[in-house]
Amino acid sequence: MMKRNSYSGKRSYIILIIIMLTGVSMLSRGQQYVSFNFAQKEGKIKALNGINIGTERKTAAWTDFMIRTYAELKIPLTRLHDCQFSNPGVVDIPAIFPLFHLDADDPENYNFKKTDDYILDILRSGSKISYRLGVDIEHTKNKYHIYPPEDFDKWAKICVNIIRHYNEGWANGYHMNIQYWEIWNEPGGKDEMWMADIEQYYKLYETAVKAIKKYNPKLKVGTAGIGPYRTGPGLVKYCKEHNLPIDFFPWHMYTSSIKFADSTAYYVRKLLDDNGYKKTKIHLNEWNYFPAGGDWVKLFKDRGYWKEIALNKVGGMEGGAFTASMLIDMQDLPIDMACYYSGDWTIFGLFDEYGLVKKPFFAYKAFAMLLNTPNRVKCEKQQLPEGMYAIGGVNSSNNLATIMLSNYTSQEDSLGIKISGLPWEGKTRTEIFVLDDENNLTPVANEQIMQENSFEIKEHMPAPTVMLIRFYPVKK
Repeated sequence: MMKRNSYSGKRSYIILIIIMLTGVSMLSRGQQYVSFNFAQKEGKIKALNGINIGTERKTAAWTDFMIRTYAELKIPLTRLHDCQFSNPGVVDIPAIFPLFHLDADDPENYNFKKTDDYILDILRSGSKISYRLGVDIEHTKNKYHIYPPEDFDKWAKICVNIIRHYNEGWANGYHMNIQYWEIWNEPGGKDEMWMADIEQYYKLYETAVKAIKKYNPKLKVGTAGIGPYRTGPGLVKYCKEHNLPIDFFPWHMYTSSIKFADSTAYYVRKLLDDNGYKKTKIHLNEWNYFPAGGDWVKLFKDRGYWKEIALNKVGGMEGGAFTASMLIDMQDLPIDMACYYSGDWTIFGLFDEYGLVKKPFFAYKAFAMLLNTPNRVKCEKQQLPEGMYAIGGVNSSNNLATIMLSNYTSQEDSLGIKISGLPWEGKTRTEIFVLDDENNLTPVANEQIMQENSFEIKEHMPAPTVMLIRFYPVKK
């Protein structure tokens, strides 16, 4: 038995490592614990760490920093929505085709250059693109672009030509092979995104999806991202009745309840299945933490409240632990793609207005480290306290294993961890990284375990805390 007391910041982490020579667990009866068996593989860890908005272009240095950061975080998918918040004049249809009365087939009537640069920077980071065709949200007193298009057929033709520009080189364009094309965003009906009855959006989707599929039936076309309970049933019913394809179904969620995320994901899957869309992929393409009892109206009127939510709640350890827990929890939900809102410096962003990272950034960094070991392994969670989340993986070379743990809301302040089946013989080294109020995924311990590949660890991790532990063989 070996004890080590590692200190970082104001909190002490006690690591208790027990060599399993007898095969008998030495965790006390009733101890809360989680077990990992690295000899049993359970498929791949889903890369659900997409984001919204994308790399900035305020300055060249900022852009280069963001490109490197996206690469570090292994961002698999960037959803192009609300991009004009930080970079006006990109992505949205009025930005690319500003004079709607002009000829939609004339390349001279399109302004692609700024959006070209914006997307090229994102692609440089290694991320793929999910392109939202439509407009950004408008929080302004006066609304400018969130009304239905004057001519749905012409609007759909503009959409097709945007796709042609980015996928087949039209109008001095590119061959980016962008697969995901989302039609509008949050058309809940007469709100900040759709100043019309929802039935008009149904018709817009019908017009657009038919035009895009006629141009290229292999492209993935999705409905608008929505709040699924309010808008979902009517939208899916209309699509079913009019025999319209839905390749992916986006939905949005801001909450403090992971149980609500679980139930909503299964609700969406059942809604689609019951209407014959069993092959439709589910994209949770806008999600983030929002504290219980938070006031959305006050958020946009009170700058002090805005700062409290942005920095101390969403951007603090509450949001950090929630983010890590969601990235783990979504692995077992019927969710095929997910995009955190957002990857920039806005209130819900990974950065503050000065480019300094918030706590959820480190949750994303921990998940990126987990993805270095993408083969998911068996994790027994029966004794894992409610409010804690756990996942483990191993790399294909069998020389690195990782577990990621998050205590979001549990009152338990310690956790037993049983490790077995590591794919090597001899000594093992551990590296432990902690994210909490004082630590930013800080390495707090580096221990060598003598012999055997089965052992137990007891970790001190009161809520809210995120922990990442790496195991690798000691070179002989």
